[in-house]
Amino acid sequence: VVRCSESSCDHLLRHNVLENTTFGEAIVIMYFTIFSFYWVWSFIGFLFTLRDSHEMHEFYTERLEIRDDELPMLKWHQVLDKLVGIQDHVKICIIKNLDSLDITNRIMRKDNYMISMVNTGIFKISALCLDEHSGVFGTTLEWNIRALILDSMFDDNFSVKRFLDPTAHEQLSENLQLKNGSVRLRKKLMVMGVINFIFMPFLLIFMTIYFFLKHFEELHSKKSALGPREWTCYARWHLREYNELPHFFEKRLRATHKPSQRYVNQFPMNISTIIARSVAYVSGAIVGVLLILSLTGSKSILNVYIGHRSLIWYLAVFTAVLAVSRSLIPDLIEQYNPVEAMEEVIQQTHYCPPKWKGRFHESKVLKEFSMLYKPTLLVFLGELLSVVTTPFILFCYLPSRADRILE
Repeated sequence: VVRCSESSCDHLLRHNVLENTTFGEAIVIMYFTIFSFYWVWSFIGFLFTLRDSHEMHEFYTERLEIRDDELPMLKWHQVLDKLVGIQDHVKICIIKNLDSLDITNRIMRKDNYMISMVNTGIFKISALCLDEHSGVFGTTLEWNIRALILDSMFDDNFSVKRFLDPTAHEQLSENLQLKNGSVRLRKKLMVMGVINFIFMPFLLIFMTIYFFLKHFEELHSKKSALGPREWTCYARWHLREYNELPHFFEKRLRATHKPSQRYVNQFPMNISTIIARSVAYVSGAIVGVLLILSLTGSKSILNVYIGHRSLIWYLAVFTAVLAVSRSLIPDLIEQYNPVEAMEEVIQQTHYCPPKWKGRFHESKVLKEFSMLYKPTLLVFLGELLSVVTTPFILFCYLPSRADRILE
């Protein structure tokens, strides 16, 4: 390439990349174009966030008199006390002085509406053999709900728009306002469904790349990179309590992981564990043989091809298979006590359906609990499913529930 000149390498260059473009090349060009717009949009959002962070830093240092080195050591209630105390000489709200509850309500206002919609069954979906636990309610649908409803339901004064209608006025009857708001919301949902359908292939590629970039280091450093379980998106909203700030909620969920994993491990091996052990044994043996060949300096690892693939390619593939299969094998337990494990989970989650009581040792309870607390790999597959189903939910399902959303 260094010695290449314009005349000698002219046959290698494509002067117009858009001529004679194959379908695959067109998809790549389109994806990189969309990704470039997304990158610019994210960078602009980062600049606005940087500006807000600078203003917040000045407010903390000048008004609250909290230095950067003090902030990590303070509890949230101490920050709240300072925020409430400065209102004698710094007006935060014109109408009245805010107390701790008012501030928390203001921070959690949008999330409280989301919690309410989840708890009232707005997103309980049963279509095409799918439900809200299968991954249909994922971060893609959550983002659309935020953009369509939560981010547009407040005016500049942070007051709720009547039926999401900024032009609504008291002269119209409440039923007519509800009808107009429902029609407007249905149109917005259907338009957003079409937009999601257009961008579906690119979202699938983006989320797949993001997942592997996020878990690649864990895949090599931890035995259970894809095996540890985590709460699904629907379960997180179902377990969250009103006015529970994000850092308190995350702390509570982190405390549930060990007892939840211990509860799942209480039950005997199922068919998936048996298959995972068998796959781990076979792939481990193959990886061991190939590693011995590479360590002894044998040239066969480079020169021997099986099905047009070198042995190095098989070494990489079976290493990945070994890591995934080992991550799906649960740890052995020394003592069988599912009741104690579940009681510890309930103590942190504050969630126990009445039909579970006295039946923690039954496989039916385990199955229902596992729908909320799934392996990371299954959660990721559920997120991919959410990308595919979100356009249809927005276009076909949620418009029929526009009245319930507005109410």
